[in-house]
Amino acid sequence: MANFTTRQLEIIQRARRLLPDNFSRYTNDEKVLAYAEVILADINLFPPLTGYTTEDLPDSLLPVLDFGITVMTELFLQARATLQDFSYNDNGLSISIQQVPNLDVSYKNMLELYRNMITNYKKTEVFRVGGKGLGTPRFQSQIGQFLKISLGSSFTWNSP
Repeated sequence: MANFTTRQLEIIQRARRLLPDNFSRYTNDEKVLAYAEVILADINLFPPLTGYTTEDLPDSLLPVLDFGITVMTELFLQARATLQDFSYNDNGLSISIQQVPNLDVSYKNMLELYRNMITNYKKTEVFRVGGKGLGTPRFQSQIGQFLKISLGSSFTWNSP
């Protein structure tokens, strides 16, 4: 058995509360943590890039991680349902069982909600840190010096 940190155990227990019972019952802790790390990688790669681990993940991001794990579980359940779909035809009697179309609508809605959660979190992080760009005073003076040199001494630039 793997040695988990307190934070990892918390993430595993949170995920188990959300996973379907039959899925959670047969999934070991290492696999649940792997689901969490896949979702964490997705969150980290969503712009702007972050480098969160299970240890330094902000508490405010835990609900997004939880929901991402449920979305990933839904995807795997949909894959299982695809394997169970079948059609049978015998002398005009047809039976067709297709679960995927119903699951697909649910999965797409969950995925859109999950992506919106990540987008909103990342936007909040950007606004909290503040933007840096050419409009900041540091760059304005450098642009002014560049233009003054490039355009010659006839150009006058009032830098802040």
